[in-house]
Amino acid sequence: YGSSDLSWLLAERCADEVSHLAELTATVTRGAKRSSHDRPPVSTTTMTYGRAGEIDRPMVEPVKLEIGDRIPGTRYRLVRKLGSGGSAEVFCAQHIDLERQVAIKILDHELARQSGAIAQFRMEARACSRIGHPNIVDVIDFGELDDGRFFFAMELVEGDSLAEILAAERRLPVERALPIFRQAAKALGAAHEHHIIHRDMKPENIMLTKSKDGREDLVKVLDFGVMAFASDTAAECVGTPGYMAPEQIEGAMPTPQMDIYALGATLYETISGTLPYPGETLTEYAAQQAAGPAIALGSLPSTKGLHSAIERVVHRALERAADARQLSCADLEADLVVAQRE
Repeated sequence: YGSSDLSWLLAERCADEVSHLAELTATVTRGAKRSSHDRPPVSTTTMTYGRAGEIDRPMVEPVKLEIGDRIPGTRYRLVRKLGSGGSAEVFCAQHIDLERQVAIKILDHELARQSGAIAQFRMEARACSRIGHPNIVDVIDFGELDDGRFFFAMELVEGDSLAEILAAERRLPVERALPIFRQAAKALGAAHEHHIIHRDMKPENIMLTKSKDGREDLVKVLDFGVMAFASDTAAECVGTPGYMAPEQIEGAMPTPQMDIYALGATLYETISGTLPYPGETLTEYAAQQAAGPAIALGSLPSTKGLHSAIERVVHRALERAADARQLSCADLEADLVVAQRE
């Protein structure tokens, strides 16, 4: 078993025991009060347990990363910055010995103090590495900088995100969009086979590059930063408004149908140039979603003449009830194939 399979198995078979962890920890802590003369002073560093059991530790000041310099504690030299988000920065870097260029994702210094964030970061790296699918970016290295920050290295994907393409072109013709989403469905289907739910599918996380044989629009699914195992208990509301399934907003247990909904919303946007529910805030989005079905895709001015077979596939993926959507990403891809033929 790999660790993702073990997590799934334990959560399935030992759900009650897992849910009692916090209660048991609190009980042990209350019973372990010690007087100052019985024990030496302890570190003021807070000790908490993440999903993989990491413990918070003291940190030093982060080393400033300069383009052209070697990343301290690694065999990589920075080439250029690719982007940044709320939890990490991403750089293009080159291995000093192998001269291979990669993308390096470095966890934010403040989050590197939190065991839960470290665990999630490690799970993201392991998930991408373990899935091993040609349409998912491959992770090739994991480590820690001298200042305590964690990083992982992944294949460098040269190309544009679907979001960047839509920003320039507003929408894509159906004959170009369908092959892209068939690849994305295959990628997520492979993740689901490992019980991994992406939970944040959107145009920004679909990269389009060129294959080795020169074929355009090779899909690489990115950013498993908020992934969860399908066996996880219901927890936080995670995702991006515009692409979240109704049950995802409610904090339900992660399922493949959440990713199917997100793919449906992204395909709707890609073909029409607008989201099915365009609310900017989560509150607005949830209210629009609860008010009724999305406007029929084929009735929009931008999609006049759209074949009804395409519309059926997209709106099935956007069903409010999870069990009314496609049962799997393989079913979604099969529906897209049928629609493509029609």
